[in-house]
Amino acid sequence: MISKRRLHLILRIISLTLVFFIFCAFQTSFWPFLTTFIPAPSLWLVFMIFLSFKLKPYPALVFIYFLAVVMTRFTYAPLKIVLMTLIFLHGFIWILKTRIHTSTVFYFSILVGAGTVFYHMTYIIVSMWLEKIPTSVFFLHRLADIGLTFLISMPVYHLLNFINDTFEPNETWSGSGVQLKTTHQNLESESL
Repeated sequence: MISKRRLHLILRIISLTLVFFIFCAFQTSFWPFLTTFIPAPSLWLVFMIFLSFKLKPYPALVFIYFLAVVMTRFTYAPLKIVLMTLIFLHGFIWILKTRIHTSTVFYFSILVGAGTVFYHMTYIIVSMWLEKIPTSVFFLHRLADIGLTFLISMPVYHLLNFINDTFEPNETWSGSGVQLKTTHQNLESESL
């Protein structure tokens, strides 16, 4: 028999994976039909930063690696570069997250902006290091991507936070019985 806590975890993983698929499909298939001259915002990158921001470090890293393998179906980027840049990005977000303890939308947007800049710089450096023909810089394209990703991060945060909170088990056990806590209280107690 599956416990309620485990069922919530399974449903959270499945729903977040489906949302990741939708984000990747929107970015690679639907956005080019909307406009061909403006680069698509990196919704998948916002998703990865959200996982690093909300989840504990090791489960987040395992889930990010799983999604990186899934993402290779939507991109021509080599898996070795994607995995290496995402581990650096996860470490970068984790360092920032442990230094500043808040969970507001504005802070998340700042993390997304900084994380997107960090991801692009890391991708270029790792590509120069590992590939015979490294990726091009495309400064204006990357700058537009960073700006659009920063702008789209606010509504995406609310969507992902809603999904994450929907499947979050809200009860914690203590020695004297069950105490109900809200997700916000759980976040505050984990960050202290």
